[in-house]
Amino acid sequence: MKFDNYKKALANFIFPWTCKICGRSDNVDQGICPDCLSILPWCQRSCYQCGLPVHTSGTDHLICGQCLQKPPNFDHLHAALWYQPPISQLIAGFKYHQCWENVRCLINLFAMTDPLVPPKSRVIPIPSHPARIRERGFNVVYECMRFLKKQLPIKCDPSLLKRISYTETQTGKTRLQRRLNVKNSFAVSRPIQKENIILFDEVVTTGATVNEASRQLKRAGARHVVVWCIARTVR
Repeated sequence: MKFDNYKKALANFIFPWTCKICGRSDNVDQGICPDCLSILPWCQRSCYQCGLPVHTSGTDHLICGQCLQKPPNFDHLHAALWYQPPISQLIAGFKYHQCWENVRCLINLFAMTDPLVPPKSRVIPIPSHPARIRERGFNVVYECMRFLKKQLPIKCDPSLLKRISYTETQTGKTRLQRRLNVKNSFAVSRPIQKENIILFDEVVTTGATVNEASRQLKRAGARHVVVWCIARTVR
């Protein structure tokens, strides 16, 4: 057994997982028991580009009608789960009640879906404005990234993209309001010479935030922009 696996086994023995859904403590490895894993709202048959559900026939790289007519600024969106209970409750527990064990569980679930990692790519967390971080007391996406780096072989570059304007929370806004709220709110700190970029956010709702961030990255020279998120909201 490798040393890292030994440490993981020892930690699980001393501090065993309990299922975040049903509370059982036997046969729990990633924070959720096998029975609850099977009923989670996993993303299946979604548009390759925007990540929303599609109902057409086919297998890989399904593209919805909206993306065919007006594609987003990013090239691919990978979401592990739909933003529905119990996933929405786990995310809310982390964001608003500092349930830190939820983060590790959610990132474990995301890593299980084997997201696409373009060659020579770097991961950029969606940045928050410093005032927003002070309000909450921590940076939601950066906390996710700490666990993500332990699960996947990725190179992170949190300084590449900056939030340059303080925007109102997107919660409760319409699709148009969200798009206008984040317009020109990001800036790229340096030129990007045909690099592959992965944007990470914990939840994508309308896609307005990641779309605006992708627009700025493409303007700065990004060749390919992939969006990763733990959960995607279904319209």
